[in-house]
Amino acid sequence: MAHGDAAGSVGNPTDQPVTWATSDTTVATVSQEGMVTGVGVGVVTITATSQGQNGAATVTVTPESDGPEDLRAAVALPRPKLKSAIH
Repeated sequence: MAHGDAAGSVGNPTDQPVTWATSDTTVATVSQEGMVTGVGVGVVTITATSQGQNGAATVTVTPESDGPEDLRAAVALPRPKLKSAIH
């Protein structure tokens, strides 16, 4: 069973370290596991890097309709093309 994270990736099939980064910590933070948390209204880019390759997702944090202090995040992800190595 594959596990996804907030940035939309599925697992880490190579078990190599992944470095997560946010373009603006006043909008959203990202944990070492890739969990994104909205902290302020705005748009942020979340980037994952591993073995010299990276991928990014745009996250929009907006106030919920119940009140300005409640936040929700929407993630826009490109559809990845998966390649399998045949040995």
